[in-house]
Amino acid sequence: IPAATRRTGGNPSKRSFQAIRIEVNDELSTLEKSIDDMFHSLKVGGRLSIITFHSLEDRTVKEKFREFTKGCTCPKEFPVCVCGNTPEGKLINKGISATQKELDENNRSRSARLRTIERLK
Repeated sequence: IPAATRRTGGNPSKRSFQAIRIEVNDELSTLEKSIDDMFHSLKVGGRLSIITFHSLEDRTVKEKFREFTKGCTCPKEFPVCVCGNTPEGKLINKGISATQKELDENNRSRSARLRTIERLK
């Protein structure tokens, strides 16, 4: 049992059941496919905002958004870009967490993060 869980008195089986649920429902790969579908259905200038509630979701969203904002894939040794890749999206925010006021009003918002991307092409 992790030390943090022992200190807070939380139920140690909570994370185990969460991990089992995520795996059984194939939630992470479904999330990846959904992000692709949602982003590519946006018009140019449209924005996609996603609220995540745990670190695995947040990492998946962050990595997908990074793929959309990646431009040139040429090696750094090349003096000029030859790949011609340009970013499909632009990050609007890098992840907004709940403020202290929100945490005081709703303690369950502590794990929520909001990420937003805008479609460029």
